[in-house]
Amino acid sequence: MAFNKQDYPPEWQEIRARILARAGNCCEGSPLYPDCRAKNHEPHPVTGSQVVLTISHYPDPNKANCDDANLAANCQRCHLSKDRPHHLAVQRRNRQAKRDRIQPRLPLEEERGVVRRTISGYAHGEEN
Repeated sequence: MAFNKQDYPPEWQEIRARILARAGNCCEGSPLYPDCRAKNHEPHPVTGSQVVLTISHYPDPNKANCDDANLAANCQRCHLSKDRPHHLAVQRRNRQAKRDRIQPRLPLEEERGVVRRTISGYAHGEEN
């Protein structure tokens, strides 16, 4: 998710520094990659990309929840793996909004639950 300074508390830089220090400037892993310890500003041992540690809010994604137990230093791979469910939900919502803009359901179809195939062939449901 994009960094928007207004979503974070005023002391965010101090919080971030504290979490990075706790982690020894290494990734603290994720549920998918629990043993990841990629070092900040070095090539990732698996992907080879330059590591830029960020602070993830997990399991509570609320940016106002800055409790140390909810924060972790993460490499790009681990942070994205934690945010994946959110990213997939946003993609589904955006795709549905796009389909509705291209070929919106008519009120009578909505009421009856009628299926209308879109240009891409995606079905919205079954007729009752």
